[in-house]
Amino acid sequence: MSFMIEVVGVGIQPHAAPLAQYLPGLWEESSDHSMLRCAILTTLVHMVTGLMRESEGLHEFLINIVRVSTDVKEDCHVYLLEDGLLLWLTTLENTANPHDALLQLFDNMLPLLEISSENLRLCLQITTAYTLLCPQQFLSKYGSRLIETFSSLLTDMKNEGMVLVLRAVEMILRVLPSEGASLVQPLLPSMIKAVAEGDQYPMVMSMYLSVVARLVLYAEHIFTWAINQVSIIKLVSVKKIIINVMLTVL
Repeated sequence: MSFMIEVVGVGIQPHAAPLAQYLPGLWEESSDHSMLRCAILTTLVHMVTGLMRESEGLHEFLINIVRVSTDVKEDCHVYLLEDGLLLWLTTLENTANPHDALLQLFDNMLPLLEISSENLRLCLQITTAYTLLCPQQFLSKYGSRLIETFSSLLTDMKNEGMVLVLRAVEMILRVLPSEGASLVQPLLPSMIKAVAEGDQYPMVMSMYLSVVARLVLYAEHIFTWAINQVSIIKLVSVKKIIINVMLTVL
């Protein structure tokens, strides 16, 4: 079934109803068979891709499956997590009308960001998808906790992971320049310090500079605050820090 849906693509739309009726029952009956549930998740990923926006009619079923598959309190998440995250991302990519149930599903994500080194890319892609889909609702509900999690991650992470996290931070500044700058404010002193010292991995430095540039454009007062914080911590003049930042940019 999964292969058939993948091959016909959007051609599955006229025939989706009977398949959609069949899969919920199969999901319930397979509660003790994690490998079968993995196959169901893969089938649903292809189905949502083929249905595109029409898949919103399946949201109640999809959200329930994603919730079970990505809940760290559920024993089955060990087997279902990766496929569940992929279904979650695909569902978001094919949603035009976000709603409370879909937003509340992000409760599962914060614990995953803390433990999912293997699935960090998928987790951050889902986070970015929410940022683009419903920025005001999403960031007002989860923004502060998300930034706390990012702050913790950035203190102990390889360069590749830091780039992924910083891209998510930059996306917040892109969609909500002013509000986003206030939200990411706790992360900024360490970024300014890193830019001033100029000893970061090139891709990480590039992301730092992108974030700093958006602050200068849209939230100069927060940029100034971050510069002052670094000067206090490092006991260096504000002027010297700004000169170091500008030299790094150049």
